[in-house]
Amino acid sequence: MDAGGAQPKSKIEFSSEDVRLVHRWNAHTDTINWVTYTPQLDVLSSCSFDCNVYMWQWKPYADDPEKGYMPKVGSLVLGTDRLWKIKIDKQSQYKTAQDEAEIMLKEVEKVTFEELLQEKTKESEQDRPLI
Repeated sequence: MDAGGAQPKSKIEFSSEDVRLVHRWNAHTDTINWVTYTPQLDVLSSCSFDCNVYMWQWKPYADDPEKGYMPKVGSLVLGTDRLWKIKIDKQSQYKTAQDEAEIMLKEVEKVTFEELLQEKTKESEQDRPLI
């Protein structure tokens, strides 16, 4: 709300005082490009362009909660990018993506506006359960 409380603001604004660092952990030396949670193991895993994978347990240290949360429980150190012998052919990736896009475009072009409108009308007439 604005200062008078009558009108809602058009956007929410945050300041540095609104954000509080609760826990922090360091491991990667380059940009993290994937994070995933595995509920069966209760583990958070991350991988990075530094060619490493790290896994953290999703709970505090059992022996000393003051140490913080998410102790590292595993790592896979694959080396540096200089040691990797993988070369990605970006041109073939681009060609494959372009071919797939052309196929999708041909499928979309087959649908007329009237068919789309009829389908939307049919969907709106059906009672859909709330999820």
